[in-house]
Parts: sequence; C-alpha cells; structure tokens
Amino acid sequence: CDCSNLQHFTLLLLCIALLRSLHYAELEAEELKQRHRAEEARTLKSRLREAKQTTVDDLTRGLVNYKYLGFDFEKCEETNALRIAFTQLDPAFPNREFSFILLVNDADNQYYIHGCQPNLDATAVTKILKEINRSDDVALMIRQMRKEFVRTLQKI
Repeated sequence: CDCSNLQHFTLLLLCIALLRSLHYAELEAEELKQRHRAEEARTLKSRLREAKQTTVDDLTRGLVNYKYLGFDFEKCEETNALRIAFTQLDPAFPNREFSFILLVNDADNQYYIHGCQPNLDATAVTKILKEINRSDDVALMIRQMRKEFVRTLQKI
C-alpha cells in the first residue's frame, strides 16, 4: 500500500516536473520570439534611418543640381497649374528666364503646356505633350522642354 502511494507520489512529482519544464520551454520560446521581434524592429529602424538619410542626401544633391541648372517651379494661381522656369541656359545672359505653364486638366486627365516664354516651336511642344500624356513621365517632359529652350537659343 505504501509502495503504491510512493509510486503515485513519484509519478505526481514527475508530472509536476514535466509541466514546469514545459512551462519554462514555452517561456523561453516566447522570450526568443520577443528577442527576434526586437531585433527585426532594430533592423527596420536602422534601415529607415539609412533611407531617411539617403533621402535627405538625395534632396540636398537635387536642390544643388536644380540651382546649378537654374531649375525652379511654383504653383500658379490656376487650379492644378505649375509654372516651370529655367535660367542658366543663355551663356550671354545666365539669369535670363525661360518658362512655361504646365496644366493638368482633371476632366480628361491630360497635361497641357501654355505660356512658353520665349515661344517654342508648336510642333515640338505638341510632340512633348503627346509623350507626357502617353507615359505620364513629368521628369522627361521637363528635360525635353529645357532642350527645346536651348534649341531656340541655337536658332538665334
């Protein structure tokens, strides 16, 4: 009878020990998950910090390039219109301004260019407009317009 109680008690102690071991294993697994999440968060934070710095560097470099190239833009009084201007195109008069207004029409979701100063070849502007309305590549359009203004200088 005592032997049976002793065996029962021993089995009970073994069960308790196994339950504790299982509980500790679960705690360790949870702790590892938390450490892994924390490491992922640190890695993500580091990547974001690097990306932010890259963005700041890119913006600074872009601003310097814009100023060097004499590129400027501002929102017009008109809805969805942007006035884009260039200087540094005319070697004889570097501060001379070349500009145009880029308008986005909400009704047909198309770009329009008007108010070119000095006037540009209408065929060239039409070609540029067709390209931007097809590709939606505003940066390409700005480069092409700049080239057209340079071409007008070469014709003079």
